[in-house]
Amino acid sequence: MLPAGVQVADPRRGLGVTETLGAALPDAAFALFVVLTQLGDPWLLVLVAGATYLVADRVTWIDRERAAYVVALTVTAMALTTALKGLFAFPRPPSAPIPGIEPLPTILRAVYVDAANAGGFGFPSGHALGSTVVWGGLALVVERSTPRRRLAVAAALVAVVSLSRLVLGVHYLVDVLAGVALGLLVLLATARLTASGRRPEPAFALATASALGAVAFAGVGLVPVVELASAVGGWFGWRAVADAEGRGGLLRRSLLAVGLGLLGGVVLLTAGATRAAAVVFVAVVSAVAVGVTLPLADDPRRARRPTESR
Repeated sequence: MLPAGVQVADPRRGLGVTETLGAALPDAAFALFVVLTQLGDPWLLVLVAGATYLVADRVTWIDRERAAYVVALTVTAMALTTALKGLFAFPRPPSAPIPGIEPLPTILRAVYVDAANAGGFGFPSGHALGSTVVWGGLALVVERSTPRRRLAVAAALVAVVSLSRLVLGVHYLVDVLAGVALGLLVLLATARLTASGRRPEPAFALATASALGAVAFAGVGLVPVVELASAVGGWFGWRAVADAEGRGGLLRRSLLAVGLGLLGGVVLLTAGATRAAAVVFVAVVSAVAVGVTLPLADDPRRARRPTESR
């Protein structure tokens, strides 16, 4: 197994596509793809999922249950990517010089280089998997326009993100295709298990299982611990909503989530994890669980019956 930072050419996974695309585009087009690839970056997907959950039930196009489903999908995508990268440990394409840096102000060069580069293992593509799951999940559950148009927009976003990973030279073709295929599999399975997002609990269970796989295959590092804590906190927070009645019940169960995080931190320490990993786990479990429960605290009717579809 190669260390995560080692990059060696693997033409069997690339079929020459990555090298051809990277060499064929002018600098301005390369810079455009540096921007477009952010549509599949974890920071943006988490922001979109979180914002969707916060506005759910306050807008007409999505309810809280299906927004929670999108949150669970987002955690699943990130954790599954980490688990599979740790399991297969396939390297990325060798690094190449990044074009288009010279015209940029010095203050922006580091940001540009960071956005154009990628570290760690390469299989599967996390951007391809994440964009398929999150944008595809939103297309399934959002009640706006027509299903065909929503799916067409999601497919276009996934295609752009997938192409960007090849243009930037950070993935082979097989990595991207595997990411999209796995994302579609996650969508099909969770849509069936959750009644198209109306019962998000199975999606949180899948997120937790994926995060446990991330810890098992990638180790007790910062990223796997955050993913596991997010899955556990999200699942516990949603169950608290399902079991609570009114503001008081939600807040009491939010405090219980903090206790759950503390218990998990003790377990991590007992299992030999670092103190930092245990502290991160406690903080993220507590924050996510409280974040899931608090938007519903002002609506006792939904607190009593959060899994009931409209």
